[in-house]
Amino acid sequence: MRTSTTYSYDTADRIDISDSDRVPLELDEALTCGGHRARLIATHDPGTDIEYVLLLLGEMSGHSEVVVREVDEEALLIEGSRSSPEPQILLGASSQPLHDTGDTDALARVLRKSGIVRSMIARGGVRSVIVGPRRRSESAETIQSPPRSSEARAS
Repeated sequence: MRTSTTYSYDTADRIDISDSDRVPLELDEALTCGGHRARLIATHDPGTDIEYVLLLLGEMSGHSEVVVREVDEEALLIEGSRSSPEPQILLGASSQPLHDTGDTDALARVLRKSGIVRSMIARGGVRSVIVGPRRRSESAETIQSPPRSSEARAS
């Protein structure tokens, strides 16, 4: 049985994305995921030899405070099909995620700096994002919006 948890957050958690550079994409495919419009994008960073994969869920062009969260890379499409209809971005994390479960600070730091992940998110036309908690694929909970950073640290 799936449960649904709604979190609140404040605008202090918002990260502006609109000023990002553009990186070339190796993959940019429109698809349907869980009955929602989606876009699967990927690129390779030759400097670090890391592949980045994002699933952009829903129409997000011009939106502010879009949820971005890491999920297990192998379950990216499954997690996307379980997501709410609200626009959100799922970052496929390999065996070395950008942050640990419940710790959103590392991912937020990555997104605040100019870089590949930030640039890929900008391709969706997003104005700003809010970093949500990392989810493991075995979780049966559907997250509709992220917790405030202070709430994530308190738990």
